[in-house]
Amino acid sequence: MKKVIAVLLSLSMISALSGCKKKSEETTKKTKKTKETEVTEIETDESETETEATSEDTEPSESESSSEPEKKPGTGLKDFKLSSDFTIRNDQKNLDYEIVSTDRAFAVPTPNGRYGMIRKEAGKVQFSQAEIDAHNQLWNSLESESYNLNQVLDEKYDELRPQLVSSVKDGSYSSDTDLTGSIWVYRADTDIFSYALYQDIYSPSLTNTSLISHTYRASDGMEYFFENVVTDRAGFADFFEKFYSNSKAEDYEKNYAKDFAKDLRDENKKIEFVLSYDAIYLINTNLSNPHFFKIPAMYAADYMDVSIFGSTPEYYALAADAYDSITWDIDGDGALDLISVDYETDEYDALIGATISINGEVKGSVPGDLLSNGDNYYYYGFNLMKTDSGFYAYLATAFEEDSSSTFIFHYENGEFVYAKDFVTTFGYNDIYGIAPYYDPSRFVVHDANDIMGTTSINTTCSVIGNNGLPVKTADFASKQGIGISKKEITATKIDENGSPAGTITIPANTAISLIGVDLENDLGLFTTLEEDENNNTVFQMKVTISDGYKIAYGDEQIPQDDLFLGIHYAG
Repeated sequence: MKKVIAVLLSLSMISALSGCKKKSEETTKKTKKTKETEVTEIETDESETETEATSEDTEPSESESSSEPEKKPGTGLKDFKLSSDFTIRNDQKNLDYEIVSTDRAFAVPTPNGRYGMIRKEAGKVQFSQAEIDAHNQLWNSLESESYNLNQVLDEKYDELRPQLVSSVKDGSYSSDTDLTGSIWVYRADTDIFSYALYQDIYSPSLTNTSLISHTYRASDGMEYFFENVVTDRAGFADFFEKFYSNSKAEDYEKNYAKDFAKDLRDENKKIEFVLSYDAIYLINTNLSNPHFFKIPAMYAADYMDVSIFGSTPEYYALAADAYDSITWDIDGDGALDLISVDYETDEYDALIGATISINGEVKGSVPGDLLSNGDNYYYYGFNLMKTDSGFYAYLATAFEEDSSSTFIFHYENGEFVYAKDFVTTFGYNDIYGIAPYYDPSRFVVHDANDIMGTTSINTTCSVIGNNGLPVKTADFASKQGIGISKKEITATKIDENGSPAGTITIPANTAISLIGVDLENDLGLFTTLEEDENNNTVFQMKVTISDGYKIAYGDEQIPQDDLFLGIHYAG
């Protein structure tokens, strides 16, 4: 795919990972929800049957709650001592890089009016030339790892694509093939580059997932191994188990932690991990979906080298731990503060109140009228950003029916002052919860969207220069969806520079993939999916998001189902 589309496509990969859920057209009743779900939802054809999650990945069932308000349990971080060795140093700069995507896809019409599809989406870390020159050893490692990730998936794509075409012809087609290689960066500055590479292969003949992680010193490319970070493995394992058993984590997550502590105690067991500015994230790869545990370094100094932590760029972002808390110096007095979210829920787990406290004293709250406006909000996560206009707190929630909202607070004179309700979720919402973001000048916000199927729409944003409120940094939001044209389509061709280049005629029965959507100007960006991928053409069409997902056809706006066959919906 042409370079101008590459970054947008990389966000499309995020869409593919997001929960694929179809809103009900009927009035829905309140249902109990948890803040994180470990079961992956997979869109299927009508002929497919549902596959149950393995018992080890399924959350325990919950009994009905009483009608009394419920306050989340947890003894709090007062049980753990702070390290005097943990220091915050704003002495780094973010690296100049992008994650571009190397995507391939093809679709074939099926007799039942749908389509069979194979899709490969994999990320690649791309440094600017200045960063390559300055951090050559780091770049060589990242380039090699990206190459290996793509090569594995390309080889599997080339093997499975002919099988898809053959299975549709002989009537044996059963399900789509998705080959995904995701790159999740937790930190990327002049001190440390820490990230995880997740590979997911789902096909009729093979289902396989794997995750590897790497943390490098940016200056010379030296890799940090687990024993470089955790200096007392046995003591750390005991600390880890206690940390989670006393926390606000759900029971299923506490059970995961108890099992994972056994791996920590096994000296021969390799532990995958990533580092943020304030914590080590341990990754349980024993489950069908990897699970991340955050351990704040300032509480574990007896078992860790805390000098690795605390260095930040001028602007940065932090995520809450299992206590719904972030420990950091927010008032600049040199002492660490405990910033915590507490909330109450009704019998359906919907929020009826939420507050932000500093060192145990309430310093802000979600306005009551926002929680009593008829929507049902479910607590989802909590983040803190240091920006050019100070600290901001972001309390993320989910609505009923899978929309989402983030309450934004500005830290002013020792208080968290409510600023705005932003109707989306910070950090793209994937099957593992809210994915990481660390740089306030570029991060992803996510929301549900039904154009070309029920996956998520993702927009790159920045809060720098906008008083903590997100503003988009690109015209097009990313959205991935595939269909096959029912009719001949005349559209605007887009050249390799991303500019309009006349009109193009797309024949009927052409496989087409959506790339992105300009919500303000009602434009959709698409590419054809030709048998010879070098012949793929990028084009744009007028879409009407607010009127039932209609697409321009001549002088008309027609429903997308009248123009494309095989658009997948879940549920």
